[in-house]
Amino acid sequence: MVNELKYTAYMRSSLYELAVKPGPRMTGRLPLLLHDTTGQQAQGGAPFTLMAAADIAGLKPGAIKHMAPSPGSRDAETTKYVHIDFFEPDLPWRYTPELADGAGRVRPWLALVVGPANLVIVKGNVVNVDKRVLADHKLADSQAWAHVQEGQYNDEPLPVTIARLLSPARLQAQCEYVAVLV
Repeated sequence: MVNELKYTAYMRSSLYELAVKPGPRMTGRLPLLLHDTTGQQAQGGAPFTLMAAADIAGLKPGAIKHMAPSPGSRDAETTKYVHIDFFEPDLPWRYTPELADGAGRVRPWLALVVGPANLVIVKGNVVNVDKRVLADHKLADSQAWAHVQEGQYNDEPLPVTIARLLSPARLQAQCEYVAVLV
């Protein structure tokens, strides 16, 4: 039996189909139709505001399913991209305050930045990234660094759906790297 994988550009709640973009947070109106026990009904709507990246202080523990290479690896393969897999398949796009573009793409609100240890410095919750590292991580292209994968995942017995976020940085042999999720 051949396992098939399905990849999609992104996954988000259907609420985004009702949202508009007036500013840093998207808002919309949820249509409601209420029925009572006598058969009468009332129609209306409820306004909503979607949270944005600025509302998020961090990820909940256990949000990350897998990291490659593993933290602290001393022999990472330079032919593969550094990536993170998330349990919740909508997480990389959940807080992006924009609608899909004309090509059906949405940029993720997260980025996986990877660079040499002397150019990516982490002190507490503060990350200093040299502009040479940022040149490899053009945010205008960030929709190309994330996808949803549906199907068999590694050795798990049942198909699963995950989100994957990649870094576009190419690794060089015999170099120490730091990866940060920002």
